[in-house]
Amino acid sequence: AAELNRFFDQENVETAISPEDKTSIKTALIRRFFAERLEYVNVAKTAFELKDFLGIVDHIVGPAQGSGKLGGKASGVLLAEKLIKKEMAANPVLKDINFPTSWYITSDTILSFIHYNDLDEVSHVKYLDPLEIRQEQPFLEQIFKTSTFPFEIVEGLRKIIRDFNDKPVIVRSSSLLEDSFGYSFSGKYKSLFVPNIGTEEERLHTLMNAITEVYASTFSPDPIEYRRERGLLDFNEEMGILIQEVVGTQIGPYFMPTFAGVAFSRNEFRWSPRITREDGMIRIVPGLGTRAVDRVGNDYPILISPKRPNLLVNTLVEERVKYSPRFMDVINTETGMIETVDAVQVFKKYFDEIPKIADVISMHDQGRLTKISNVMMDPENADIVVTFQHLFEKTDFLEKIKQILGLLEQKIGTPVDVEFASNGNQLYILQCRPQSQSRGIERKPVP
Repeated sequence: AAELNRFFDQENVETAISPEDKTSIKTALIRRFFAERLEYVNVAKTAFELKDFLGIVDHIVGPAQGSGKLGGKASGVLLAEKLIKKEMAANPVLKDINFPTSWYITSDTILSFIHYNDLDEVSHVKYLDPLEIRQEQPFLEQIFKTSTFPFEIVEGLRKIIRDFNDKPVIVRSSSLLEDSFGYSFSGKYKSLFVPNIGTEEERLHTLMNAITEVYASTFSPDPIEYRRERGLLDFNEEMGILIQEVVGTQIGPYFMPTFAGVAFSRNEFRWSPRITREDGMIRIVPGLGTRAVDRVGNDYPILISPKRPNLLVNTLVEERVKYSPRFMDVINTETGMIETVDAVQVFKKYFDEIPKIADVISMHDQGRLTKISNVMMDPENADIVVTFQHLFEKTDFLEKIKQILGLLEQKIGTPVDVEFASNGNQLYILQCRPQSQSRGIERKPVP
């Protein structure tokens, strides 16, 4: 960071160097922090400007003399952010897309952590029998959680805690293999919500706990088996960390987005013969996006195609009521726990506090689903159903998602999936990664 700052402190530095030198420096920085893969470098060198790296480097924590990268997840969302922001100038539909405040822990920090705690033998775990790995995992996770970080890393994490203040954060895995083109480690490594409450020391301790838990998931059975099947076992898998603020608002004891979900540029789950793969698909839920990303057996997300919004999965009103989301995940900032709550009951209780609640719910009355008015007299006794009908029909949400998916697939050159969340007033893009075919093909009964 110091070297970059000194470089930019020189007078007229950006106009003084030739375009060729500028491209050369940019490419070197991309390869240093993001990825060596040519597919990524070729797209990134046209998207990033030199000055962009200043803001990124100021938000990096890692060993002082380290050479780690930010990992697949961080590299993916940073590239998406640059591509979308470049398009904003010419495209008014995208003008108010937002990105959460983020910090990055470099991929070699895990090696520093392992070496500092004399845990070097964990690198042999991947060669054990899968049953042994499964038996050892809880023990390994406990060892990681009771280990300590080097002083310089602890001070870096303290800066992160102070920057986020008391906002809840999510600690995401961002390994070198994860989300790279051709491989999707989706769901293999942990991502953990951190309520970020208490004193600075308590918040720091909770953050370090979450990071070590993500580190321990590097040595868990599922990703090791996935790597073994693809001949990647001997790849030195380093784990970067992406820490993002959670998008949302405080509603009573809960912190939650108004809605969140994941959008796919290719639809592998077509519910009508008139829908093509290229029409894409959105899975959307109220509250945290966990129930849209991770499938749950007792509940349903809302599915819609951004290019074919009139072709509904459930066309009958009774079906739309029956298969609407019943529950949502929220952060309880009083207990510090992630909780699954009855969505309709929360909406009734905090009807006047939830931003843009009318975008999310409809009223079921005499066999019809109608728009809810914010001046509705008695939400307590209304038959409320989560439909997102108003969001789909009366806002530009679907147009935004359609254009984002089209832009990113075209620029990156591969189908993508994008995670999003909204606090009711602004739409945030949280992640962008290559779409794994298995995520769409995985068959579950369609309501």
